[in-house]
Amino acid sequence: MGDTGSSTPDRTVWGRVALALATALLILAAACSSSATKPPPTEPFNLRIYAALGDSYAAGEGLAPFEADSGPCHCSPSAYPRAIAA
Repeated sequence: MGDTGSSTPDRTVWGRVALALATALLILAAACSSSATKPPPTEPFNLRIYAALGDSYAAGEGLAPFEADSGPCHCSPSAYPRAIAA
């Protein structure tokens, strides 16, 4: 009788481990298959944030007309950052 009682908990533990592994594999398979069937985006990439770094040359110094609120920096709407962002 001692042998029958000691093997039951082992089967229960291994059964739970097998069930957990099977569940994890099913979840993983479902996640992989759903990501593989997603259609590509219909719209092209749209850059919404742009930061231009540089000195007075990059700001357009010497490219008149200058922005009124740029002060002594003389930022120009003709400078390369504005052309790229447009």
